[in-house]
Amino acid sequence: MAEVLQPHRQSEIPQLRHREFFEPVAHPINPTARHSTVPARYSAGPGRYHRTHAPLLGQDNHAVLAELGYSAEEVAALERDGVVGGTPHL
Repeated sequence: MAEVLQPHRQSEIPQLRHREFFEPVAHPINPTARHSTVPARYSAGPGRYHRTHAPLLGQDNHAVLAELGYSAEEVAALERDGVVGGTPHL
């Protein structure tokens, strides 16, 4: 038998803390969160694995739709009609 560890308590393991297994990731809306990294360190690898926060809802809409050929006016119409946007509809 072995002890079962809840995922949210992994940061309490001294070895993982010492290895800096968890990296802080700032977010523009939510508080800074600690994300797990990969279990191995590589001499030629990056010092940090999480460089940016997860994208916000709708953050890349304009760029993606422009790449698909939509004009700025068409994107504005899609936003106005509620087809795309950055606010969840609950």
